[in-house]
Amino acid sequence: MDSPVQGQAGCNTPDSQDGPNNVRQSSKKTSPEPSSPKVKVLDTSPKEQIGILRNIYRLSKRKLSFSPSKSSDKDKPSVMSNESTANNSQMGIREEEIMCIAVQDQDDKATENTIAPLSVMEINQLITNKLFLEANENINKLEKELLNERKFAKDDECHQKNKIKVRDLHLLHDALAKQITSIIANSLTMPEENSSHLRSAINVIDVEEAADKEWQEAMNHSDAECFRRPRKWKELWAETVAKSVKERISNLPFVAKEQKASWMALHLLDLQQTIVEDLKTVKNFTQKSYPGSYNIFNVYLKYYHQTVSSHLECIQQKQLESNDLYALLNWIIHTYKSGDVMNHPDLLPEVNVEELGPLLDQGIIKNIMDKYTEALKMIASHLNESGKISKDLKKSVLCYCLEELTNFIHRYQQDLKVRKQSASNPLPLLVVSINSYTALEEFMKTLKQDNDAHFGKVDKTLKNSVQELNKILSDDLLFQALPCFKKLMTRNWLTCSEDFNQLIRKTEIYCKDFKKMKQANCQVLISDLHYQFVKEYIIQMMKMNISWKLPARRVTAANKIKEELGRISKMYQEFGTTASWLFPVTQHLFEFINTNDTDLESKLIALYKDYPDIGEEHISALLYFRGISRGRKKSKLMEHFSQLEETMKEPIKPSHPFLFADIKTGPVTCLPSF
Repeated sequence: MDSPVQGQAGCNTPDSQDGPNNVRQSSKKTSPEPSSPKVKVLDTSPKEQIGILRNIYRLSKRKLSFSPSKSSDKDKPSVMSNESTANNSQMGIREEEIMCIAVQDQDDKATENTIAPLSVMEINQLITNKLFLEANENINKLEKELLNERKFAKDDECHQKNKIKVRDLHLLHDALAKQITSIIANSLTMPEENSSHLRSAINVIDVEEAADKEWQEAMNHSDAECFRRPRKWKELWAETVAKSVKERISNLPFVAKEQKASWMALHLLDLQQTIVEDLKTVKNFTQKSYPGSYNIFNVYLKYYHQTVSSHLECIQQKQLESNDLYALLNWIIHTYKSGDVMNHPDLLPEVNVEELGPLLDQGIIKNIMDKYTEALKMIASHLNESGKISKDLKKSVLCYCLEELTNFIHRYQQDLKVRKQSASNPLPLLVVSINSYTALEEFMKTLKQDNDAHFGKVDKTLKNSVQELNKILSDDLLFQALPCFKKLMTRNWLTCSEDFNQLIRKTEIYCKDFKKMKQANCQVLISDLHYQFVKEYIIQMMKMNISWKLPARRVTAANKIKEELGRISKMYQEFGTTASWLFPVTQHLFEFINTNDTDLESKLIALYKDYPDIGEEHISALLYFRGISRGRKKSKLMEHFSQLEETMKEPIKPSHPFLFADIKTGPVTCLPSF
């Protein structure tokens, strides 16, 4: 491939005829005479002019230089005159020097604009090395050179060589565009250390946008020549960003519904995780490489909103079953603008869900709802039609449908457990599944016929599935809360509330998603969590790790227990707990720890009446906690408790579950008392 610089020598243009060699030959004929430092400045190139000015400066310096000489007093006036003349001459030299520097600066700038571009191979290497700005600058220089060469080409041979070079120029344009679009398309998955490549690409786009405007202005006044204008790189950038977002969404995996019954729920979970993670990347990393004028986060937000809309519109056109339609509707209406996706805390305040338009047109949403209704009606329709032929046939069809439904629920539940292990945030998927089970359970009641046995089997399967998912959610929250619980009832706990405050914050964040559940199941789950939290709090007291023997500290501990157990109950009350039977334990424990020794028996009776499952080991642990670990006081109280149990020959039947029965106490250890 001929480089533009090599090819230029092959064409004799007016520029090449009046080159520096001709000027040098003329300047050799012009030599300064010894008696006069005058030099004739020729109409030459800037470099030749600088050389001539330097000669003027050297000659002037040589002519006007002075050396000190001995003089007598009688010669002093003459010396002073000579010194004055020398000073004036030196000032003149400085002026000449300044002029030379100014001319040289102008020449440097002119030289920068006249430096020949690199060869095609060298420019291509710059592109490969991702030195986009330098590559683009040399491409533009090459374009100007080729335009000038074409203008002064004299014969067909020169025109043909010029065409070859122009072809190479177009190849360089394409190579640069390919590299820059690749950088933009992969910017969401780019390592942070390569962000300089993205900044360089954006700089080239800005440079070319400005060049397009200059070219357009020039076109309005004269015939401005170029090979590729306008280049419209800003439009190419926008198209590339939109295409990259579309590819990110379209490449999400689709599990065949034959393999996993929950394929729709799994795909929607992948979709929301991709949206959140990609927009977090734009917010935290990508936008740092863009000027503020690009408003890059909103650009990506717009393209994701549009792409997800198109993606879901295509999905709803498929042949979907009732559970798929329900999952899709729930995601569109509830999940998309919730804290799980667009209103995610990590995307705030950049995202304003109020400004986002509807994800799908109302007509499309209504169409999905109609499909969901028809899918449910179809089950009832098959049953009714089969009943017209024979009751036995209807019963047979019903049994088959219910059997398949039971198998489906089991398969879905197993898929859900597997998916939960790999999902970073399985909570939304579990909530949607619980709602689906609950809705199906309610629907099954409307279809209940004579075959109670099969309906009972399905109903039992649904109830067990809901309970299992409730336990998964409950265990997950308790697992997160347990480290905070373990830091309670310690020496630091008495003066620091940070661990308990963290416990409350985690719980409030976790339980917010429960509001999306159907109310009946939400109350069951919240009530169970309320019970688990109160029980876990009491367990810390029963571990017998600390004993408050000093009255002042014991009173402080009692007040703290009352405050913290009260906050737990208040929090779950706001979430809708129905476990009101747990409320009295707060006051009972406070009074038992806080009261003086003489009133302990009466407090013990009150505690036993409300929570008759409390045992001797629990009373012993509470006494240890309040500073009574041994001695006559403890023996007397334990004897009183035994008498209390004996008096109540028939055990009290509580109207609520047990609280203390499942709480184990820790052994008394030789730990310090406070």
